[in-house]
Amino acid sequence: MTFLFLFFLLQSPAKPAEIVMHTDRIEFRTPDLFLQFSGFSRADMIELVPGGKQEDSSIGIASAAVRNLMVQHRLKSYSFEQTSERRRTRVRFEPADVRQDTVLVITVPEGTRLGFNTGTEIVQQYVFREAVFIHAGRIEKGLKTAALGTLQARIAKGEIIVPVMPPFSSSPRVIHAERPELDDGELLAVRRLLGKGTAAVFEAIVTETGQVIEVIQTSTLPRRLPRSVMRKLEDAAMRFSYEPQVVNGRAQGFRTNIVLEIPQ
Repeated sequence: MTFLFLFFLLQSPAKPAEIVMHTDRIEFRTPDLFLQFSGFSRADMIELVPGGKQEDSSIGIASAAVRNLMVQHRLKSYSFEQTSERRRTRVRFEPADVRQDTVLVITVPEGTRLGFNTGTEIVQQYVFREAVFIHAGRIEKGLKTAALGTLQARIAKGEIIVPVMPPFSSSPRVIHAERPELDDGELLAVRRLLGKGTAAVFEAIVTETGQVIEVIQTSTLPRRLPRSVMRKLEDAAMRFSYEPQVVNGRAQGFRTNIVLEIPQ
């Protein structure tokens, strides 16, 4: 009986490694959307995924990178430039670093009139309804979770490794919270660019003692926001502290979201 249990245990598939991807949103308000991918290599993986229709149309971009044969969690692996015409929005993507393998999963509202340029092939505008996978010089339609599936296959073969990330906690107990201290000029810039009721959201890595050691902004804020404001927002998030989380008698680190209300 013990032998059979061990046999089936060894035969059961290993749990896929968790890949934590950075996510952004880009709004567009035109009937047509054109995506241009410049500077990407055959090793990069770009997936276009149909999403729900939204009143305020936007695309979501989840990204990660592989560098030195290791998945770089939450690394924003691309840069973009957006231009709008009367009927069409064009978004041009480039890799943040050509020394890495870039993974982009772009969610586009289903029914959008979409066109794209891979750098070697141009696909004219059509009504977008099924996923598209761009990789190794090919464009394949109808595949699901192709980018992550391809990445997981490389991990299973031992070609790349995934550093273990701490588990996510949705409601940890906050011991100390901070508010950003902005001067009059910074407040004026915030009011002009953001209006009212805006918050900055960060994903934080917290140690087993409850101290924040890393934050990454996950909300979409204007690119013109002064760097001094962003630095003060990050500094405030870094000064949060939490009650240690104990599992099976041992404190462990975790990830969580920090929401900072921006003074108006």
